[in-house]
Amino acid sequence: MLVNEYHKEMKIAMVRANVIEDREATMARFLNVLNQDIANTVELQHYVELEDMVHIATDTIQARSTLDFDVKYATI
Repeated sequence: MLVNEYHKEMKIAMVRANVIEDREATMARFLNVLNQDIANTVELQHYVELEDMVHIATDTIQARSTLDFDVKYATI
């Protein structure tokens, strides 16, 4: 599942379940479901809101997939 899709599903589920928690708890919940490498990268960045974390995670995944592609198809 893509990070954006998970974020959307998480928000919907929280509304349906009438979950009320502070934003730090919600951000911790989100961080815990990420791939450990991605979560570590997100933790090292500056973020204030959950949307910032989603953006950082998405950018990290995109950068890594581009790097993997470049390494795989690099010519010597």
